[in-house]
Amino acid sequence: MKPIRVLLVEDNPGDARLIKEMLAEAQGLEFNLEWVSRLADGLHRLDRDSADVVLLDLGLPDSQGLDTVIRAYRQAPEVPFVVLTGLSDDTLALAALRTGAQDYLFKDEASPHLLLRAIRYATERKRAELALKAERNKLYAVLDSLPAFVHLKDKNLAIKFANRNFMEVFGDPGNKRCYEVLCGRDEICDNCRAQEILETKIPQKFEWASPFLDRVFEVHNYPLCGDDGMEVLTLGIDITERKKAEEGLRQSEQNLRYLASRLLDAQERERIRIAHELHDDLGQSLFVLKMQIAYIARALPPELEKLRQECFESTKTVLEIINSVRRLSHDLIPPSLKEIGLRAALTDLLKEFSRYHNISYSLDTDELRDRFPMDAKLNIYRIVQECLTNVGKYSQATNVHVSIKIKDHEILLTVEDNGLGFEVDQILTRRGSRRGLGLSSMEERARLMGGTFHLWSKPNEGTRIQVIVPLKNEAAGSAWI
Repeated sequence: MKPIRVLLVEDNPGDARLIKEMLAEAQGLEFNLEWVSRLADGLHRLDRDSADVVLLDLGLPDSQGLDTVIRAYRQAPEVPFVVLTGLSDDTLALAALRTGAQDYLFKDEASPHLLLRAIRYATERKRAELALKAERNKLYAVLDSLPAFVHLKDKNLAIKFANRNFMEVFGDPGNKRCYEVLCGRDEICDNCRAQEILETKIPQKFEWASPFLDRVFEVHNYPLCGDDGMEVLTLGIDITERKKAEEGLRQSEQNLRYLASRLLDAQERERIRIAHELHDDLGQSLFVLKMQIAYIARALPPELEKLRQECFESTKTVLEIINSVRRLSHDLIPPSLKEIGLRAALTDLLKEFSRYHNISYSLDTDELRDRFPMDAKLNIYRIVQECLTNVGKYSQATNVHVSIKIKDHEILLTVEDNGLGFEVDQILTRRGSRRGLGLSSMEERARLMGGTFHLWSKPNEGTRIQVIVPLKNEAAGSAWI
């Protein structure tokens, strides 16, 4: 084992001789002791060559008290120091430990055992301190490499550490308080998040817009237990570009909703135009045709009785066509929702559907009066109408149930049947199926209201369509179109 190099800084020859004798009595250990009587000589010695441990007297001719420890630590911060003092002053000894020493020994209580223990403790503590410092430096290197703005605040909100990204943007905090550096204030901010986490010890996540920079940060606060009490570690991630992208996307979605609403408005106008043409032109023409066929049938002589019966059958066919045109015209023109309300309109729609398709129905709605705008009611009506069209055409159902519920500030529209059902994935991936089933139109109407569209179905288990719409959608802007 290599000899342990001991530097003794002691102005009293008697004390120095006593220390030398104590070290000589150590069993199993070998010491190389070098003695100097002045701090300046000791610092020069440490500058020239290091030592394994320094025994440092606090009462030297050229240095007294804690200043001795400060100067020695500054010269050789990697070397363990054991403070020697002739004063039985615990306060001074503890202050020396806080200043940089690793252990202390009162001269009048010194013994070989206590001296060796102090040297061993000092060496182990310094080793642990250096290891901790190395780990801390690694941590700081990692924090410096993060694409985030990291800083550590103490219980008084003074910034004790800031990584490189933080200082590049906000400058060196210089132990200033966070509200001085980040907000330019002379006093703590109102509703200070850091102060809150010091009290609650609960991690936080929030967005913060800098009052000086045109930037927005996603801030994460974490409570830590430091040497002097609670501390707050803050990570700020610059999300400015993300917020701009989100705003651009929001504007694009709003524009798309506007265009889609105009398209649906155009579709409604076209429905009304076609309905009027069917009713006024085709309907009247068919009625005239029916009257003419009836007139011809009555004018035929008795010997043409067979032809007369064929004419009467033709009038029945024309009457069926007239009824179909009338029903189609009725479906194309939206009901007067403002006058009769959504529930009454849906009741009429379901009654007509049940009569025509011989499918029973049930309707369950909460109180809907004045709960949402007229255009939203029309969208809901059209979605139900499209669902019923699909039920009548494809499902072979015997019952359909329509429900409109208000729950947690949302409208839940549900249309379900007990029909054949289908594999949803196959239908949605089949070319033209979404348009053929009217799914695209229903999805678009749900999206216009700021809502979502959901479809469930399985073979022989029926089909359920649900639309969930916020009752009041401020974020969507003009969603209630």
